[in-house]
Amino acid sequence: MRIGAAMLTLALFVAGCGDIGNGVEPVEIEGVWVFAHDERGGDDALLEGVARIADDCLYVDDAVVVWRSDQLGEAARLINAVRSGDDATVTLPGGGFDPVMDPGTAADVVAARCPTRTVWYTRPGP
Repeated sequence: MRIGAAMLTLALFVAGCGDIGNGVEPVEIEGVWVFAHDERGGDDALLEGVARIADDCLYVDDAVVVWRSDQLGEAARLINAVRSGDDATVTLPGGGFDPVMDPGTAADVVAARCPTRTVWYTRPGP
């Protein structure tokens, strides 16, 4: 099962990847970079869009998502949906940062690996 393999890959990479700043860790799922954090708070905004893969990174529209580590299964699902041509539409609660306008945050480190003007941090859903 592809999701099971993705979760195994995810577990191996999370264990081997270091924190890149402000609690954000790079995670590779089936050759695609995503990012994880363990913050429990978050903004009340919503990011609605379609997932896509570019430059070996997972985007939702033009944003790179920093997933709560307990939501990485959703990132794996979206990677599989994009690759198989299934619906990859998603709505994610949280808040975004512009790495150029917010230098010195983990957002600029994320953007160094996955070029973007928006880094979106997820929070628990309703």
